Amino acid sequence: MLRFKVALAPFEMNVVQQAEIAVLAYEIGRIYALTLRLKRLSGLRDLWVANNYYFIDDLRKQLLLWRSLSVEEHRRYGERAKRRLRRQ
Repeated sequence: MLRFKVALAPFEMNVVQQAEIAVLAYEIGRIYALTLRLKRLSGLRDLWVANNYYFIDDLRKQLLLWRSLSVEEHRRYGERAKRRLRRQ
Protein backbone atom coordinates (compact mmCIF):
# COMPACT_ATOMS: atom_id res chain seq x y z
CA MET A 1 0.00 0.00 0.00
CA LEU A 2 1.13 3.50 -0.83
CA ARG A 3 -0.15 6.32 1.41
CA PHE A 4 0.52 10.02 0.82
CA LYS A 5 -0.92 13.52 1.23
CA VAL A 6 -1.98 15.52 -1.81
CA ALA A 7 -2.80 19.22 -2.16
CA LEU A 8 -5.25 19.73 -5.00
CA ALA A 9 -5.09 22.73 -7.34
CA PRO A 10 -5.92 25.54 -6.97
CA PHE A 11 -3.60 25.42 -3.96
CA GLU A 12 -4.85 28.68 -2.42
CA MET A 13 -8.16 26.90 -1.68
CA ASN A 14 -6.29 24.63 0.79
CA VAL A 15 -7.89 21.39 -0.38
CA VAL A 16 -5.72 18.61 1.03
CA GLN A 17 -6.42 14.89 1.10
CA GLN A 18 -4.85 11.64 2.10
CA ALA A 19 -4.64 9.11 -0.72
CA GLU A 20 -4.09 5.37 -0.37
CA ILE A 21 -3.37 3.16 -3.35
CA ALA A 22 -3.41 -0.61 -2.97
CA VAL A 23 -2.57 -3.03 -5.77
CA LEU A 24 -3.60 -6.67 -5.94
CA ALA A 25 -1.75 -8.85 -8.46
CA TYR A 26 -3.56 -11.88 -9.82
CA GLU A 27 -1.65 -15.07 -10.50
CA ILE A 28 -3.01 -15.38 -14.04
CA GLY A 29 -1.13 -13.22 -16.53
CA ARG A 30 -0.27 -9.62 -15.79
CA ILE A 31 -3.62 -8.63 -14.31
CA TYR A 32 -3.83 -6.14 -11.46
CA ALA A 33 -6.64 -4.61 -9.44
CA LEU A 34 -6.07 -1.16 -8.02
CA THR A 35 -8.04 0.49 -5.25
CA LEU A 36 -7.85 4.17 -4.45
CA ARG A 37 -9.11 5.55 -1.14
CA LEU A 38 -9.32 9.31 -0.65
CA LYS A 39 -9.95 11.15 2.61
CA ARG A 40 -10.45 14.92 2.71
CA LEU A 41 -8.23 16.55 5.33
CA SER A 42 -9.01 20.21 4.67
CA GLY A 43 -10.90 22.49 2.30
CA LEU A 44 -14.48 22.73 1.16
CA ARG A 45 -16.18 19.43 0.36
CA ASP A 46 -17.63 20.66 -2.96
CA LEU A 47 -14.19 21.79 -4.17
CA TRP A 48 -12.67 18.51 -3.01
CA VAL A 49 -15.22 16.48 -4.98
CA ALA A 50 -14.92 18.65 -8.11
CA ASN A 51 -11.12 18.80 -8.16
CA ASN A 52 -10.63 15.09 -7.57
CA TYR A 53 -11.81 14.51 -11.14
CA TYR A 54 -8.47 15.94 -12.32
CA PHE A 55 -6.41 14.08 -9.72
CA ILE A 56 -8.01 10.74 -10.60
CA ASP A 57 -7.73 11.43 -14.34
CA ASP A 58 -4.01 12.24 -13.97
CA LEU A 59 -3.49 9.04 -11.98
CA ARG A 60 -5.35 7.05 -14.67
CA LYS A 61 -3.10 8.52 -17.37
CA GLN A 62 0.03 7.63 -15.40
CA LEU A 63 -1.19 4.04 -15.09
CA LEU A 64 -1.83 3.86 -18.83
CA LEU A 65 1.67 5.17 -19.46
CA TRP A 66 3.13 2.59 -17.03
CA ARG A 67 1.28 -0.12 -18.90
CA SER A 68 2.99 0.89 -22.14
CA LEU A 69 6.52 0.48 -20.71
CA SER A 70 8.62 -2.62 -21.29
CA VAL A 71 9.40 -5.16 -18.56
CA GLU A 72 12.97 -3.84 -18.47
CA GLU A 73 11.74 -0.28 -17.92
CA HIS A 74 9.45 -1.53 -15.12
CA ARG A 75 12.45 -3.17 -13.48
CA ARG A 76 14.58 -0.02 -13.75
CA TYR A 77 11.87 2.15 -12.22
CA GLY A 78 11.36 -0.41 -9.46
CA GLU A 79 15.05 -0.38 -8.57
CA ARG A 80 15.09 3.41 -8.58
CA ALA A 81 12.08 3.54 -6.26
CA LYS A 82 13.71 1.06 -3.86
CA ARG A 83 16.85 3.20 -3.66
CA ARG A 84 14.85 6.34 -2.94
CA LEU A 85 12.71 4.65 -0.31
CA ARG A 86 15.80 3.35 1.49
CA ARG A 87 17.08 6.95 1.85
CA GLN A 88 13.95 8.06 3.73
